[in-house]
Parts: sequence; C-alpha cells; structure tokens
Amino acid sequence: MLKASVEDVRKAIRLEKPALIPQLEYLAHPEFQRKVSGIDPYEEPEKSLVETYRKLGINLVWHTASVDFPEEEEKKAVYQKTPWGSGESIWRKPPFESVEEVLNYSPLKAHSKTKEQRKQELEREWREQNRMWEGVALVPGGIYTTLFMWGVETFGWELFMEAAVSAPARFEEIMQEFFEVSKRDFEAYAEIEGVELFISHDDLAMASGPIFSPRWLEKNVISRYGELWRPLKEKGIKVLFCSDGNYSSLVDLIAEQEPDGFIFESSVSMEMMVEKFGDSKILVGNIDSRVLTIGTPEEVRDEVRRSMLCARDCPGYIVNCTGHLPHNIPLENMFAYFDEVQKWRVR
Repeated sequence: MLKASVEDVRKAIRLEKPALIPQLEYLAHPEFQRKVSGIDPYEEPEKSLVETYRKLGINLVWHTASVDFPEEEEKKAVYQKTPWGSGESIWRKPPFESVEEVLNYSPLKAHSKTKEQRKQELEREWREQNRMWEGVALVPGGIYTTLFMWGVETFGWELFMEAAVSAPARFEEIMQEFFEVSKRDFEAYAEIEGVELFISHDDLAMASGPIFSPRWLEKNVISRYGELWRPLKEKGIKVLFCSDGNYSSLVDLIAEQEPDGFIFESSVSMEMMVEKFGDSKILVGNIDSRVLTIGTPEEVRDEVRRSMLCARDCPGYIVNCTGHLPHNIPLENMFAYFDEVQKWRVR
C-alpha cells in the first residue's frame, strides 16, 4: 500500500515533481468501496468512501460548488432522480419554454446575492468537505458554472443553442451578465482562507470537438477566463481548467488566459499536452473510463500504461480516470486499474 499524502499534491501543483504521483478520482462504486474499505457504503457512505480513498492512496478529490440556482427558478424546475449504487444522478429540466423567454432573462436580476453572501455559502460547503477529507486528501475549491455552463444549466442545451444562434447580439448581453455573476463568485472564493487549488469547470466540447464555433467561444467565453481567474491567482491559488470532450482545438486559446493546468479526457491527446505543457502546467487525467467499463483487465492495464508512461516525468502530472468511476465498471477492471496505477505512481 502506497503512503500517499496531501503534500504530494502540493508539490505537484507547485511543479516540484513529487516522488509519488498524486491521484484524483471521483469514485461512485459501492461494491468496490465495500471490498476495499470493509465498510458498508449504504450504512455508512461517508466513512466507506473516505476509508477507500485512504487505502488506495487517492490524495486529491473532485470538488466544485453546488450550482446556485435562484429560488424562483427552482420552484418551476422539474427534477428527475435516477438511483445508482449508493448515490444518484439528477436530471434538471429548466423552467424555460421558448427562445423569447431566454432572451428576456437577466442573470444579474436573477442572481441578486451579494459577494459576502456567496462567500459564506461557498466557504461553508468547502469547509464541510475539508472536515470530511482531513488527513486523507486535498480538497480544491471550484466552480462548476464558470461561464459557458451557465447557459447549459440555466436554459438547457436546446434553448441555449437556439437563442445564441437566433439573436446573437441579445444573447451576448446575457453572456456578459453571466460573466458578472461568475466574477462575483470567483472573487468571493478568492477571499476564503486556506484554498490552495481551484477547479474552473466549463464543458466546451463533446467527443467530436467544440459545441459552439471556436470564434464564438473565444469571444463570449474563453477571452473572459483570465479576468475570472485573476483574483485567485493573485492569492497564489492554482487554477485548473476542466472540460469534458475533445477541446484540443481550444487548448492554445485557453492557455493564453494562463491557467495553471488542465483536466482533460482521453479524447485530448496526452502526447500533445505533454509536448506543449509538460514542464510548465499541471496535467490531470486522460485515462479512458470506457476502457474500464467495456475492456478486459489487460486492456485496462494497457490503458493505464499508455497514459502514465507518457506523462509520469512531468513535474505537475496527476493521474486520473476522467469522468468518474461508477458502479457499472466490472470489479475485476477496478482492481486491475488501481493495481496498475500503483505500479507506476512511484517515480
């Protein structure tokens, strides 16, 4: 068993190349938890999860703040919960029925809390996570709806895209207001004592590439990242940009905004990321969860070696199976994954 520590994570995010490569995972596999921790995840879910991370040496957890939906929108939204494992997936149908409703929406009017109110909410949630993971894993700060995701979460995919295309000038005003809302939250987070690392999440792409044109994304989203991240970076907080999908064509644009690192899926080439940023950025991810789900144990081991051998000499490398590790991954593949990762984490 590896003696992983939070200090390994701190060294990696400072690009100091720790002797033990840190590991970030989002684990939601109750049967695996039971076997590793010896604790029933249904009876004691928190204790089971923390003990699993401790035994496996997972020393960095995923954390982004809960999305702050206005009360009036929450009353009208429809939620559907799908149980799986010891947790659940939540699907939210936003309370908008037409493009015109979207175009008449004012994010600044809807999100009327002060920066101090948001700081209290964000800090309370972050400190609760720290209490849970104390001595086991580093808890980053984080915002799920950096900018692009506000449109997705507020309006839903279809109306978001329809409104942006049908009335671009009006929708750009909405994006500007979402930026102001996020700016308040990023500034609030920068005032929380003790935050060392921050996940700025915005799903800009699908497996085939960017969802909107790179030109639209650069103008309305990416060009604003630097200003959002500035108060964090001024406090010495390291910023990780995170997106699902293949955002390879956007990497250079995002890098111009000076994040400290990237979280990325297997659809983004690890070779490319190492060549561009291996010595200068924190690199997290790239192991393909699909291989764990439908592959053989040996294919899982091959996938781990493919990614880790490419990046393990990078000073800020953090191993991660992107997405998360849900209950439908075969147990033998879960054990093969962690066993192979353990072999290559020691430099």
